[in-house]
Amino acid sequence: MRQPEGNGVTERVIKTLKEQLHWIRYFPTIEALRKGLAEFADLYNASWLRERHEHKTPNQIRAEQRALATEAATELKLPA
Repeated sequence: MRQPEGNGVTERVIKTLKEQLHWIRYFPTIEALRKGLAEFADLYNASWLRERHEHKTPNQIRAEQRALATEAATELKLPA
């Protein structure tokens, strides 16, 4: 199934990276850029609130989804 909004999402991610990282920091080497991207990803996942997920961080959303998946898997186990 194709998702036409995917291109818009990708463009928004690139714009965010430019505005929040690339335009405000200088990276003299590729390794420095890799480290900066990893630091940005950690900060984003820990602190940026997602409106469509009731203003939770990506880390909170993932934790809830893992808990739901674990609960569903536990409920589906067949007796031995």
